[in-house]
Amino acid sequence: MNTRTNQRILILYGSQTGQAQAISEEIYDHLARGHQLEVLREQDGQFGGIGVDRLPLSAIDDNGGNGVGHQFQLETEHTVIFVVSTTGEGEPPEQAVKFFRRYRRRTHPRGLLGHLSYTVLALGDTNYERFANFGKDLDKRLHQLSAKRFYDTGFGDDAVGLELGVEPWIDNLFGALLKHFNAYTTVSIPTVVEVKVLPVIVDQLSGNMSTIENLPIMVTEDPKLSQLTELTLPLISSKSLAFQVKLWETLPEKYQPKEFPFPLLPVMDSQITDSTIVSMRQLSASNDDDSDVVTDYKTILEATVRLDDNSSDVIAYEAGDSFGFIIGNYDEEVDQLIDYCLDLQSDKRDYYCQILTTELFPHLPSISKVKDLLKYYLELRSVPKKSFLRHLADFCSDLAHKRRLLELSSREGSDDYNKYIRNNFVNILDILRLFDSCRPPLAVLLANIACHTPRYYSVCNGPDPENRNQFKIAFSVTEFQPRNQRKDSQLLGVFTGQLSRLFNRRQKSSTVDIGGGDIADQLTKLSLESDLRCLKVFKRKNPYFKLPATVSTPIIMIGSGTGVAPFVGFLEQRQLVGRTQRSAIPSGECWLLYGCRYRRKDYIYGDQLKQFVDDRVLTQLCVCFSRDVTPTTITDGGNGGGGGDEESPKYVQNLIQKYGQSLYKLIDTKRAIVYVCGDLKGMSIDVYNAFVAIVEQNGHKSREDSVKYVRQLQSDRRYLQDIWT
Repeated sequence: MNTRTNQRILILYGSQTGQAQAISEEIYDHLARGHQLEVLREQDGQFGGIGVDRLPLSAIDDNGGNGVGHQFQLETEHTVIFVVSTTGEGEPPEQAVKFFRRYRRRTHPRGLLGHLSYTVLALGDTNYERFANFGKDLDKRLHQLSAKRFYDTGFGDDAVGLELGVEPWIDNLFGALLKHFNAYTTVSIPTVVEVKVLPVIVDQLSGNMSTIENLPIMVTEDPKLSQLTELTLPLISSKSLAFQVKLWETLPEKYQPKEFPFPLLPVMDSQITDSTIVSMRQLSASNDDDSDVVTDYKTILEATVRLDDNSSDVIAYEAGDSFGFIIGNYDEEVDQLIDYCLDLQSDKRDYYCQILTTELFPHLPSISKVKDLLKYYLELRSVPKKSFLRHLADFCSDLAHKRRLLELSSREGSDDYNKYIRNNFVNILDILRLFDSCRPPLAVLLANIACHTPRYYSVCNGPDPENRNQFKIAFSVTEFQPRNQRKDSQLLGVFTGQLSRLFNRRQKSSTVDIGGGDIADQLTKLSLESDLRCLKVFKRKNPYFKLPATVSTPIIMIGSGTGVAPFVGFLEQRQLVGRTQRSAIPSGECWLLYGCRYRRKDYIYGDQLKQFVDDRVLTQLCVCFSRDVTPTTITDGGNGGGGGDEESPKYVQNLIQKYGQSLYKLIDTKRAIVYVCGDLKGMSIDVYNAFVAIVEQNGHKSREDSVKYVRQLQSDRRYLQDIWT
């Protein structure tokens, strides 16, 4: 093991528009605060505490110092992660000019940086001829000065979405760092001849198969990996090993648990408050409505949420805002986890759990009921890290299970882990269900499962002056494939599934009114009589995705699926302002380009949108349907008609192209603001490229200048996005 002390991992970023800076901050948060590299930060281990720092490349020390404080010199660094963008014609961003000028000097000896280990994440745009050129030049120059790359250079392409290249690179960075610092141990493992298989799994295999060779999550398909007698494994951090809990059947009087000590998050723009579902209705059509049965569309529901009147402060919101919901895991999944746990049984779900080492994991409450701790504070749907699988292997009584978990967590089994665990979003319940001899103690689960993540949904109404503590959200019910023995709740999303169950349980008509009836009691029972109420909410910070300050500013709204929801709120608020102000200032043009799959199935808010056109709140409504057998387009407003011909647009990006001349004129001469709401990896990227194309065509610009134009819109906050993954 590397035993050098008093070192740091230095993250250096060179950013022009802020993207490289934001990504460097994400990497810093993972390294400095996450679980992945705890072993490198331990103060009582051989590393003596390796720190993590982050600086801009402009902080280069040019005065011959030692690179301490808020400055650096590569001559005194040992491990550096570069995150850099490219600007202009392949040039370094302004932050990096002085830095690159210094290390590009020909007078430097070839071995100047022979002590340095580094990696580069290079950002760029393939619409430009010299893609990510500065990152490539930096990598080349560091190599010329004898620096050693400890992890392959990564690339993020803004043309298709930075996240497609950046996210996998970051995920694998942690393992590369552990390997670089030799933070692994090599252990001998048993060679398993006979593999235990759960009978249910065998029944699910095709034919008369008696082995699980077609279930590679439990047995590798790699003959080399299966024959290894030694594996290189990640170390279990002393932080996880030192974590301690104590169970109380009855809590001593001196211990008083807080009501709901959920950790504060940077995105919170209000306190956490209780809320109640007032009513729910289905926006999408049912297959029972007609004979035109389709299966590739999602059920879309709308819920009206009322904030607790007893809150000390009224949470004011406006159209464009979103709320975070802390609904917790399914009770049946919490019960499953309790059954898998070594030191818990079902009769202990109401015990109190005291965290004896609160300083190790401050996001966990010091005292809480076991069922509430597992329900509200652990993300049971998260993908377990390699170090977690390594730890779980120690609690397997079956040698086949132990070996396979060790393989999946090992350096040699990285391909299997990525292919069968990370890429398939296998979660801890999947692991414990398949590897049923594994019985970890509660402390191991608490120390390794990520903190529960709130679910965020945009408001789909304008603020109602008569019901300021009430808002609406629209959501698609998420469904998953029945694999890894998943059933019931595991086939549904955490938030959308629980509300969908509630809706289906009481559905007798197209609208379900809850009010003061017994359905409100049903919601409370979702938490199994927990002291915590079912729905905890907070407002999410949203400084920019809002209507312009004056109604004279034109707006262009682009949405797909439930991405239309916040725009319904925009239109309601704009209509309310028009009615109350009755000013002489004319309203700017207001366009909505909206795409969904089927006109008769999931064209939500159609009647309301048509009414906005009739009321002259919405200037132009353009709707396309991607899955209808006969392509159709609804066009309502003053710019012409739609229809059902073969060339009717199928997606919102096609609508942008069709009305490109009008849209470009609004943006370029009337300074319209563009709002985009939809999926990050699909729709939002296509929409971005469509706007670049209409700027190129109607603005008579080159491709590169058109990209710059749209990027400038983003910098000026005239191209705003509310997108999700």
